[in-house]
Amino acid sequence: MNIIKKNIKIAHLSFDLSAGAGVYITRFHKFLHQKNIKSKIFTNSKIKDSKIETLNSQNLILRVYFNFIKKINFFFLKNKNKYSFYFKWFYLINHLKELDAIYKFRPNFLIIYNNNSFINYNLILKLQKKLNLKIIIYPLDMEPITGGCHYFWDCQNFKKGCIKCPAVISPLQNQVKKNMQIKTDFYKRSNLGLISGTKTLSKIIKGSSIWQSKKNLLTLYSGIDKKIFYPRIIYDKKFNVLYRSSFNLRKGEHILKETLLKLLNDSQFKSKINFIVIGSNSINDFLQKNNFNYKYLGAPQNDKDLSNIYKQSDFFLNTSIQDGGPMMINEAIMCNLPVISFPTQLATEAINKSNGFLIKSNYSQNLSKVLKKISKLNRYQVNKMKNNINRSLFKKEFDREYQFKKFFCFLKKL
Repeated sequence: MNIIKKNIKIAHLSFDLSAGAGVYITRFHKFLHQKNIKSKIFTNSKIKDSKIETLNSQNLILRVYFNFIKKINFFFLKNKNKYSFYFKWFYLINHLKELDAIYKFRPNFLIIYNNNSFINYNLILKLQKKLNLKIIIYPLDMEPITGGCHYFWDCQNFKKGCIKCPAVISPLQNQVKKNMQIKTDFYKRSNLGLISGTKTLSKIIKGSSIWQSKKNLLTLYSGIDKKIFYPRIIYDKKFNVLYRSSFNLRKGEHILKETLLKLLNDSQFKSKINFIVIGSNSINDFLQKNNFNYKYLGAPQNDKDLSNIYKQSDFFLNTSIQDGGPMMINEAIMCNLPVISFPTQLATEAINKSNGFLIKSNYSQNLSKVLKKISKLNRYQVNKMKNNINRSLFKKEFDREYQFKKFFCFLKKL
């Protein structure tokens, strides 16, 4: 392994570095640097970091078009927020000269997380040939295996080449099919492997029309630093429930509101449970108006700040109803927090009776029962529940040192 580490250079390619996906990419990139591996991120996001390079088109008209189309994108869509379809109909970067920064870095591995409408796939093939690099597709959502949707919900069209796309208006459905065909051709022609963040996603990838019997597929849970994310014992009689607030439909905040309305007159619950809210403040007014105890902490600035928030919490509540993770499940389990969650991909694999509550149906009704149940526990029972998580298999599976070894064994096989 030391031989490969001395010579390796890894480039990370993602159109955007926002939200949880961006946190994971930058976290993984920084971890590689700690291992003395040369790593660099290439993105369209503008970030002040010497190890993160912004790529943009030299064509002023295209740059103006991309800014314009971003503002009117929703006019082309159906089910506006549902599928997160963001394809811009053209690629922003179409000439090798615009990839000079990647060429100068001269990576031997290129990890593509989210290309979307970023770099023309034929251009990536030219870069691969020029540098003799190997490509890894690493879907942090569904975009790399669909015609442009980041979340598929109940749609199964990615198995058939994304025909009759329910996310866009009728005149654009052929374009979605074309987008999917471009990706499929690229996967066929390039020397690549795929990494997925869950066993569930691995099965989805194998069922996608882009798979075409590709052999190199690795399931790799998001690695968490045990030196930063670790448990702390709490003695307060009240219980803190950590919640990441988001107005996005797929994050299920509307279901939490429905649930809490069922507990509106439950004095024991209101006196025992305090919500620690991070992320957006979209639920704050509701909590305040209905006299639920909460503390809003905004957006953590780094992993250390986030870890300190876990350490003052007793449970992590995930109301996502369409999500590959979220990664906060990994972090919560590493901090010995029982997780209360709807059945997202990771939740169905990671949550069992010893580390949380998996709610598979009748979401608001069953969530209200779980929240009522934990409000009747005492501090000894909750701390015992938290301590039991130490025996979970996922303490190993989520450890980034363990994941690092799996990742490099995968690189050797490509």
